[in-house]
Order: sequence, then C-alpha cells, then structure tokens
Amino acid sequence: MSAIRVEDLHQVYGAYHALRGVSLEVREGEFFGLLGPSGSGKTTLLRLLAGFEPSSRGKIWIGDREVTHLPPEKRRIGMVFQNYALFPHLSVGANVAYGLKTIGVPKAEIPGRVADALALVELDGFEPRDVHSLSGGQQQRVALARALAPHPKVLLMDEPLSNLDARLRLQTRLEIRELQRRLGMTTLYVTHDKAEAFSLSDRVAVLLDGELHQVNPPEALYRSPATLRVAEFLGEMNLIPVMVEEVRDGATATIRFLGQQVGLKVGVSASWKPGESALAAFRPEATGPEGMFSLAGEGTVRGVSYEGERWRLSVDSGKASLTLAWPWPWLRVPLASGSPLRFSVSSEDMVLFRP
Repeated sequence: MSAIRVEDLHQVYGAYHALRGVSLEVREGEFFGLLGPSGSGKTTLLRLLAGFEPSSRGKIWIGDREVTHLPPEKRRIGMVFQNYALFPHLSVGANVAYGLKTIGVPKAEIPGRVADALALVELDGFEPRDVHSLSGGQQQRVALARALAPHPKVLLMDEPLSNLDARLRLQTRLEIRELQRRLGMTTLYVTHDKAEAFSLSDRVAVLLDGELHQVNPPEALYRSPATLRVAEFLGEMNLIPVMVEEVRDGATATIRFLGQQVGLKVGVSASWKPGESALAAFRPEATGPEGMFSLAGEGTVRGVSYEGERWRLSVDSGKASLTLAWPWPWLRVPLASGSPLRFSVSSEDMVLFRP
C-alpha cells in the first residue's frame, strides 16, 4: 500500500517551472530518499506534500485519502525543517507541545504526549530546558520530537542534518534510521548528499531540474543509472567512445572495449542498433590491478594522489583519459608519472550511454 502518492505534480512561479510532472509512490513504512542538487525542486515538493502552498497542477494522496486541497493540519504529516524552526522564546516542552495544540489535542493529554515524544529521541526530562542551551544535535532531536508528537502518518525531513558537523551528522544519521525502523513510520527524506541518501534509504529518487529521473534502491541506482546525467550526478564516471557491433534479443549489446569484445546487458527500452556510437561508462572504483576483473587494459600513468583510504590514478589509455580509484593496499608503492600500468575493469559494472 502507498503511504504517499503524487500524480503529475507541477509547480510554476511566474516563468520558473520548479516541478515538471512529478509522479511517485512511497510505500507504507518505507524510508524514501529524495536526492538532488540545490535548486532541483526537492524542498518545493516537500512544501506541496505538507500543504504549505497549493500546487499549480497535480494530485497528492496520503494513504487512501486525497489531500491536494487540504490545509497542513488536516494532512497528518510531521515535518522536520533544515533550520529546525524551533521557537526561541519557548521551552523544549512548549516547542514539542505546539503542534499538539494546533490539532486540538485535549490539554490534559499534552504533557504525556510531549514526554513520550522526547523519550523517543532520548531527551527524557528536557521539557523545562531553554532551546538556546541545547547543542545542534539536541535541537535537531527536539525538532524531530515535535514532528512525532502528533502521531503523523508520514514524516517529511528537509535536509535535517545540514547544520551539524561531520561527526555529529554521521551519528545522528544512524539514530534517525534506527528510530524510523523501530517506529515503522513512512519517511520521505530530502538531501543533496549522496552518502546520506544511500545509507538511510530503502529507495532513492533522483530529482534534477524539477524532473524525476530515476527511482531505485541505492545500489541499483548507483551501479545502473538510467541516464548519463543521473550517473554523473551520483559520482565520477569514466567514458570511452565505442561502437555497438551486435545486439542480441534486444537485451545484450556487443561492443569492442580497449581492443576486446564485450557483451553488456542493456534494457530493452535502450533500443540499441548495430553501428551506433555509444559511451562505455564505468566508475573509478570498478577497476583494479591486472587480472582482478574480466576486462584487461593498459595505459600510462599521468598522476597519482593518495587520499587516505585509497589511491587515485590518472591514466592515459590511448583512447581516453581514465580515473582509477584503488583501495590503499592495492598500491603499496606510488607510481611515477610516465609509468606503464596494466589494470582491469569489471564488465558487470559497465553501462552504455548515448553520446
């Protein structure tokens, strides 16, 4: 069953088209990541889901109820904002209670609901504290408790960790995922950070320039991007010009890669034809020393940099300049510029794109 369903959602501000026909479904109990760069329309989509502004076109369902034209307090949605949006003049307890009052929870029930919500985020007894006395991580938890207190059907989170330092961001990320699993609450999490989206989410949607490009579990999204644009947004890609030599059953395309004939699985929708030009794409980490993977390659080292957990090698293969990313044990002695290098590439991690 879908907890959130969006159908052909558009949002236009004057001449600017912020969302262009977005349709998606978030499953009951799912942690769903919405990933995209700044300005891609992520926060706009969340604001429409929450009811903070009307959409230009399209429909929104929460559970089996259409909420397109309902006000925020009627949608049973909890939201955690990027800047937490806590009231500085109110105590922790009053901040958490605020949403309960707006939806008409009886006054006698509010203290218990506030205490329960703070206990969920491990801030038991913090009700009288001033929000100014809290650390950034604690303020983020108060914002989360406030969103959870009304017992929402779904939780929306808009870049909730962006104001935390790297160490606290990682710790809080783990805590949020554990809490979501414990509660089984459907969560839609907006971020521009690939590692954050991948580590938290059951599935991830990529939003670029207001358009939804692909929805998949994190590993499938990273290893089998649908378009070159998605691939390059998710990380560095090596691109080698090739020609399609043969297509079998519409599912396997044969190419010649670094002098070797290779059969690659492709989607039927790709519709490749013999003689077409293509780009064979693979990520720097889909490479290794000679013999490790199925495809052999050789080239000349143009540069080597040590990055702690891995080496980054720039290699001229003759047909293209490549970047190889090898874990540090694979290259004990740094190679000098101009050194020959034999390497291998995983054909299973190679994707074909049109130029």
